[in-house]
Amino acid sequence: MKGWGWVLVMVVSSLVSAEIPQMISYQGKVTDASGTPVADGNYPMRFRIYDAATGGTPLWDSGDRTVAVSGGVFSVLLGQSPQPAIGLAFDADYWLEVTFNGVVQSPRQRLASVGYAYMASGLVPGTEVSGSVTSSPYAAIKAANTATTGVTYGIWGESSSTSGRGVCGVASATTGTTYGVYGGSSSTSGRGVYGWASATTGTTYGVYGGSSSTSGRGVYGSASATSGVAVGVYGRTSSTTGFGVYYSGGLAGTGTKSCVVKTSKGPTLMYCQESPENWFEDFGEGTLVNGRAHIELDPLFLETVTIDEANPMKVFVTPGGRLGAWWVEKATTSFDLVAPEALDGTRFDYRVVAKRKGYETKRLDHCKAAETDSYLYPELREKELKELEEERARLEKERARMEEEHQRMERERLLRDEEHARHEAERARMDEERARLRAEAESPETFPAHPAAPEPRE
Repeated sequence: MKGWGWVLVMVVSSLVSAEIPQMISYQGKVTDASGTPVADGNYPMRFRIYDAATGGTPLWDSGDRTVAVSGGVFSVLLGQSPQPAIGLAFDADYWLEVTFNGVVQSPRQRLASVGYAYMASGLVPGTEVSGSVTSSPYAAIKAANTATTGVTYGIWGESSSTSGRGVCGVASATTGTTYGVYGGSSSTSGRGVYGWASATTGTTYGVYGGSSSTSGRGVYGSASATSGVAVGVYGRTSSTTGFGVYYSGGLAGTGTKSCVVKTSKGPTLMYCQESPENWFEDFGEGTLVNGRAHIELDPLFLETVTIDEANPMKVFVTPGGRLGAWWVEKATTSFDLVAPEALDGTRFDYRVVAKRKGYETKRLDHCKAAETDSYLYPELREKELKELEEERARLEKERARMEEEHQRMERERLLRDEEHARHEAERARMDEERARLRAEAESPETFPAHPAAPEPRE
């Protein structure tokens, strides 16, 4: 009884580098029961792919084929014309069944989807990688671009959905210093994280990050360059109703808060007024008639502030003419300017200040988040610079390691190319051998002529 055994699981090659491979290069070795290779020659074989180890209906069938065997070894390219292409997604495990010389071999050979996806030119859409990685670089998936010039990306994410995210990062740990998205750049014109949402409708995010940790950062940006126009976090919007940066909750910073306006001197900073308490203000003007002017405050403004006995509003008046003796009578939704000596038609400007609703008791609160801010406490700068140098050295070491890894991968690629070329040469040799055997089998046999019988003697 004859059996067979494979010596090479499979070698996958892609018809087009950006597509899932449609052909599988497969080699096997055929022996008899004692392990001796079968005689050289052409044998009938058939290959089928199933989605189960036993039973089921074949998802792909090569049909009957004649395969050359030399030294017990055969090599076939499954999916090559005139066979049908292997139009499977390879997003699950499959099994290969081989029929040799009319006998179905058992068991079927498992084609692992993960191994297949790894060897293919790209990951199958929907591929998920999950696991525990406890050694450097501590990444379930790591992408590295080692090019030192040009506009390059370690990871590029893109979404065409009106509610999609090009890149989404979530740090679900509830303790520790975690980052939903973390990016770093050592270039004087680089971006640690740069995101762009080009959809003109829908709720889209250029960069979206979230963290559940009490000391985490939803998005953290750091520009460590000491020169150049460096930006820790940069946000931009092309929508007239959008926001380059939008924050929900408090906003705090140890530098200045400014807007930039265009002037004859170029872009110019305009600074915010600061206050130890949380005030909203409104402005307007009025006219005195019969020594009095009644001002009703904007109802929408009143929705945002608290005005009561404990939190009275402040009213500041700038007269547009002589008022004489005057005073202000305040209510909760209005005020009156009283000036008995003023002429009718005298105009005035006013400024009303009131406590923001919900923030009435806020005053000079302590900011714990700024306790380690080296901008506020310069003595921490030296420590921070040391940490930055250590981080820069670590990144440089990591870059060197990545370069070594890149060179190793390049060497492996060259070895794979050589192996592929060797298999192709072996396949061509076997094709030639098969053609030679076929030619010998089809040529007519010739035999030497019989010698003439000797004449009898008298």
